[in-house]
Amino acid sequence: MKTVDYILKLIYPQRCVFCGELLNLNSREAVCEKCGNIDRLEYKTCILCRRELENKSNPICGKCMSKLGVFSDGISLYKYKDVRDAILSFKYSGMKRRGIAFGKIMGHAVKDSNTRLITADVIIPVPISRERFKERGYNQSDVLAKEISKEIGTKYISDVLIRTKNTVPQNSLNEIERRMNVFNAFKLNEKYNVEGKKIIIVDDIFTTGSTLNECGKTLKKAGAEELFYLTLAKTEI
Repeated sequence: MKTVDYILKLIYPQRCVFCGELLNLNSREAVCEKCGNIDRLEYKTCILCRRELENKSNPICGKCMSKLGVFSDGISLYKYKDVRDAILSFKYSGMKRRGIAFGKIMGHAVKDSNTRLITADVIIPVPISRERFKERGYNQSDVLAKEISKEIGTKYISDVLIRTKNTVPQNSLNEIERRMNVFNAFKLNEKYNVEGKKIIIVDDIFTTGSTLNECGKTLKKAGAEELFYLTLAKTEI
């Protein structure tokens, strides 16, 4: 370890991105030993057709996904209940550094996965409203996407999609209300041409997929060739 890095770690000791426990000075990981054992989401067979899955972090195979919606592949890393506190502190308590560490973890997961995400041309975040940005000081999905981009070498663009209305928080709504809440909530930024592009859309949490699907529809309408989703966690409905 370089002397400067060592001094910085003494002044600003590293903590586990999930539980906040102090890490060893020589640690190169963002998580402690205990949290490193948090189970990743893993499925063996498609929940619709029962075919064996190549992508174990997506419960639906690519063939069924293409029939159901706009995405052809996707990854959600963790069960939300296992990482809830860490996500909430990143999202609402100004702990942006946690998001940077999460992004690195997500990037490594893409590189290690047997998925089509690695073929993407561009990676983009789900946009938030101006009001939410003023409250938090950053878009949590943007923090993740930027860091993932560095890890996987895929071009990152922050403002391909624009949020056109300030929707109410999705976690307070049922599935039908969620779909109505985000209906026509996004538009394409006219300075970008996404025709023929393969795009990863990044969000922090996958619940019903309403927000991601609405973003995807906007991009498909603009001519995007193939879409993938990438989220840190997925809730169990």
